[in-house]
Amino acid sequence: MNQLPADFFVSSTAFAKTTHIQQYDAVDPTSTRLSQAGKVVIITDANRGLGPDITDLTAVEEVYHKIKNTSGTADVLVKNAEVFTSQNSLANVTPKNWCKILYEINVKGTFFMTRGFLKLVGPGGPGTIINLAMSGSLRTYPNTSSYAMSKLSTVHLQSYVAAENPNIAAMSLDPCLAEENKKQNKATITVSMLKDKASSKQCFRRLGTRLQACIQSC
Repeated sequence: MNQLPADFFVSSTAFAKTTHIQQYDAVDPTSTRLSQAGKVVIITDANRGLGPDITDLTAVEEVYHKIKNTSGTADVLVKNAEVFTSQNSLANVTPKNWCKILYEINVKGTFFMTRGFLKLVGPGGPGTIINLAMSGSLRTYPNTSSYAMSKLSTVHLQSYVAAENPNIAAMSLDPCLAEENKKQNKATITVSMLKDKASSKQCFRRLGTRLQACIQSC
């Protein structure tokens, strides 16, 4: 095990031919090519729970109406808003909670925001949609079925966006698990199961920092 390359557990299952552990030119935040200056970037849940309810179609349409009136169009949509709570097994979870996580925010909210962005940009203008995904959409972590299925749904939704809209760059990024201080997140599943199991699958054998998460995504 010690003789394996440091990035073996990433590169062995990666589609990309080259993997990066350190920051490189294409993701250099100081690059003028990547500057957001003059661009309209929409980020859902950028302030952790502040702003419009993305499960409310009227509220979402009002947001895009304001953007159209002030900026004309938008360049990027980052779909970051989601909900994740500790769950029981399929046999013990309540149908109401299971369906709420699967559909209301993670799927319906994503659909509303994506639909609004596509209508705003139209068939002629370029645009980019970035959907934050997770490894659980393709792997099995016990007691997370609703969340994992919701993320898989949003990943597949991006495929339809790309197929139906040649002018839109649509992608799903798995930023890996990164440690952060979220007082509202008291789910024991994150500590007792996800943290240990997920970190064991990272090439670093630990949870990444925010910078490393960005590099791995790109």
